[in-house]
Amino acid sequence: MGFICTALIAPFDMAFTSGSDSARITHLIKVVISSLLIYRWCQADSLERKENMPSGLFWVFLLLGFISLYYSLLGIRGFIIFTGLYYYFFKTRGLKQGTIGIGKSFILWLSMGLIYALSGATVFTILGLEVK
Repeated sequence: MGFICTALIAPFDMAFTSGSDSARITHLIKVVISSLLIYRWCQADSLERKENMPSGLFWVFLLLGFISLYYSLLGIRGFIIFTGLYYYFFKTRGLKQGTIGIGKSFILWLSMGLIYALSGATVFTILGLEVK
């Protein structure tokens, strides 16, 4: 689901000049969707593992999502959003399995960045548009 959302929103994100109102709205939509998808995955995982969700995790994801709105250098925005997931991994899996989970999520994060770039570039190439 995350890959689909990334592929759909990338062309819109690339179409708007950084700092414009349209770009801010697109970033806000990305943050809310990303935070909710990661949180829902944590919920499903905790149910599957029959473990309790750490209290306040929803607010952690939301807070990190809004903090990430101010950081756009080198994709750090996605890293900040994923920080709540890292907390969840350590809290529910311990040090060893948590570190393995973080490694896997980092690969997922890089994959989503690749999907973002490819989908945006594909749409812009097909439509003959210039990236702003």
